[in-house]
Amino acid sequence: MLDEITKEIIGYTEDEGASSLFAISLYGEWGSGKTHYCKNVLAPALKDAGCTMLRVSLFGVATYEEIFNRMLSALCRVDKPRIQRLMKSLGRSLLSMVDSYLGVKGIRLDLNAETIISAMSMEKTLIVLDDTERSAFAGEMNDLLGLVNDMVENHRWHIMLVRNEPFDLTNSEAEKVISRQFEYLPTAEDLYDAIMTHSTIADEIDFDFKAAVISGMKSAGKLNARGLARIVPTLNQVCSSSIMHSNKIAPEGRMRALKDVVRFSISVAVGDPPSEPNKKTESKQGIDFALASIDWEKYHSLSEIVKPIGYGKLASMNTIDGCMGAYIAKEYPESPADMEVKTIYDSWIQADDMDDSDVSNLAAKLTMAITRHEFSLAWLYRAWKMNRSLNELGFNEALKPDDAKACYEEKARENPLAFYAQLHHEYSIWAGMEGTVRDTTLEQVINDAKGLINESLNRTSGAYRHELINEDSGKLLAEKLESMINDPLPTILLIPPDYIAKCFLRGNGKSQNALHQFFQRTLSVRFCRIEDDEELQTWLNSILDELKTLDTGTRMGNFRLGWLTNDIEGICRDIESAGATHSQMR
Repeated sequence: MLDEITKEIIGYTEDEGASSLFAISLYGEWGSGKTHYCKNVLAPALKDAGCTMLRVSLFGVATYEEIFNRMLSALCRVDKPRIQRLMKSLGRSLLSMVDSYLGVKGIRLDLNAETIISAMSMEKTLIVLDDTERSAFAGEMNDLLGLVNDMVENHRWHIMLVRNEPFDLTNSEAEKVISRQFEYLPTAEDLYDAIMTHSTIADEIDFDFKAAVISGMKSAGKLNARGLARIVPTLNQVCSSSIMHSNKIAPEGRMRALKDVVRFSISVAVGDPPSEPNKKTESKQGIDFALASIDWEKYHSLSEIVKPIGYGKLASMNTIDGCMGAYIAKEYPESPADMEVKTIYDSWIQADDMDDSDVSNLAAKLTMAITRHEFSLAWLYRAWKMNRSLNELGFNEALKPDDAKACYEEKARENPLAFYAQLHHEYSIWAGMEGTVRDTTLEQVINDAKGLINESLNRTSGAYRHELINEDSGKLLAEKLESMINDPLPTILLIPPDYIAKCFLRGNGKSQNALHQFFQRTLSVRFCRIEDDEELQTWLNSILDELKTLDTGTRMGNFRLGWLTNDIEGICRDIESAGATHSQMR
């Protein structure tokens, strides 16, 4: 598209016929790169065609004379020797004769810029009047059009006006002066090539920097050269941060993070940052609000990096390191091993048209990935299912069930609780589907992980009996219980009932109230997270038995003791009620 525009502008510049009696116009959005196009694309193309471009910025110009002064200055830059020869000629011949004659008559000759330019040949020269909206003189559009009309009609100069909006050619003045208008619509690729040509950032990182920047611009919907230029220092800093060079994070994740930085940075740079969504004013479709909320959360997470751009500032390297580290850990934590398994999985789900050799190769890659077990827990279940399917299809490159089980048990030892939670959750969903066949080997892996958790917690449980209890122990215990009930595998039943009673008895008012708050507000609504109702009932009843033997020795202490007792009795009733409901449903 831009090549076609360039060809047409060159054709206009070369034409000394009828088209030279009119001016042309190039228009496009603010900051879209029109000036850069004129200086770095159009000017070289004109030169190659044997033409010259004379670019004049009207920014701040208030008078007719200033325009010609700037034109003369531009001519000096483009063809200084020619100007010098002209001035020398005028100074020694014509100027001296005319000045001598007029001196006798008492008249002074003013050799101004317009006179000098008019004396020069302007064939195959395109005069570009840029920044027309930023001129007080050009603010009176008829004055500008009148001047341009004189240039094209009387001087036969080729003029191109550069502006943000197109002329209204139904206006009689514009219609008389302007013959063609070209809309400047650069692509994201055009802007990248224009602004980032000399950047060395891409050479310093291991992913496609250009693709990330282009994708970020497109996502922002801001194809703005000026905005892109303003964010280059920030991109330099971000790409220099340690997390962007970490081999623990997959290049794909770091690339997506940079895309987000570009997206929000360029929005800030052009003065249009995201705003927090308001549910009352958003579309009635809940998905719109949800998507806007996700975008806002991402912007908020990166705000310490991108907001300073709006004030012409640059975030510190420490800020960028911390912010990017937290952002990638939250949004794109996948490791290279995760991406390896993802690639295998993406191929596997399209394996219907694969040949045996392709599938064998896939099975071998999966075996290597499982054996190294470096991928994250999110891929545990899918990797297991792929390996089992490959075994069932008879591909010997896949791990045998016992070998896969051994690898998973080794993986479980790294973090038994998280391993159990992830695998148990996904397997439970699959096992609950109608017509599915149980995977007894995987169930054994899950149960073994649960055994590792209980072994660890039993050791911890024994330690409670020897722990020194003071007035703050109840408060600390309540915090511990809050954390445990929210764990993937809630393990509060391992806290000895007599320890809970002792913490309450020896605690001050805040400790006693903290325990009351846990049972009343948290466990009363989250007891269903405990898998075994009978074990939970037994544990709660044991706590009640311990509490019944207590006398705090204070009126408020005994008052709070009554609260706690009522809390636990209420939970027991709710458990019985829930159990009865489930029985009726069955």
